[in-house]
Amino acid sequence: TISGNDGSQNGINAITMIGSLTQSGDTLTLSKNPLPYLISVMDTIVSASSTLSIESGAVIKFNGVFLRILGSFSANGTLFTSAYDDSDGTDATGNGATVPTSGSQEVRLESGSSSDIADAEFRYFRKALAYTSSPISLENVVFTNNTLGISAGAAETILKAINVTFSGNTATSTITLP
Repeated sequence: TISGNDGSQNGINAITMIGSLTQSGDTLTLSKNPLPYLISVMDTIVSASSTLSIESGAVIKFNGVFLRILGSFSANGTLFTSAYDDSDGTDATGNGATVPTSGSQEVRLESGSSSDIADAEFRYFRKALAYTSSPISLENVVFTNNTLGISAGAAETILKAINVTFSGNTATSTITLP
């Protein structure tokens, strides 16, 4: 579990995550912190047979890279956004107020992975959620100012898609949600 971390007036005001977050059989829990989490520099991976759980109030910021899920992923009450989005009250990049745009970042749910995403928001992604042979489970999820909210093939299994909202995106979804 990562929790209770704080900082200010640094070059990077965030908890930086790079490379493999978990090994097989591990569970990593990201709790709410005064600092956001930052996925930057290179893709970050949740290994197969492991779990990443993100608790309510956590903020995950991206700087043009992917979060690749090969294992289990759960997020409840989480904001996923650009490193340049300061609207949550944090300035992860330390560059003052900025106006973010959709970057090249994605959350990729790879073949064999599973996810349960609830009460979450995705802002300023190229593809907010990209599914590849991974079941879809979304409840009360908002997609705002992304190039594409959901990318998935027509054959993807939708376990749950309740109260999914799209606002200000270039495109909403490559599949029809029930």
